[in-house]
Amino acid sequence: MSIKAISSFEQLIQYQVTTLASCRAQDFDSSFLELAKQGLEWFNLDRLTLFPNSMILLNDGKTVSVSQSHIPPLEKEKFVVGNYQDT
Repeated sequence: MSIKAISSFEQLIQYQVTTLASCRAQDFDSSFLELAKQGLEWFNLDRLTLFPNSMILLNDGKTVSVSQSHIPPLEKEKFVVGNYQDT
C-alpha cells in the first residue's frame, strides 16, 4: 500500500501491524525496513536508527538504520568505537 493511500495515523499503524504479523519470518527484516521508510515519510523524518541497550550487542552491530533515499547511509562504525570507557 502506498503511503499516499493512507489517510490517518490509525490506518498507518493498522497496515503496518497487519503486514508485520502476516509476513514470513525470513521476510521480516525487509518488510520492517519498507514499513520504517513509510513511517519516515509519514512523519517527515530523515532517518530512524534503533540500537540495543547493551554495549556487547551494539559492538556486534545489532542495530537497524533506515533513511530517506536522499540521505546517505549511516556509518555505524563511527559511533560504536570508543563509545564507552574501559575500567
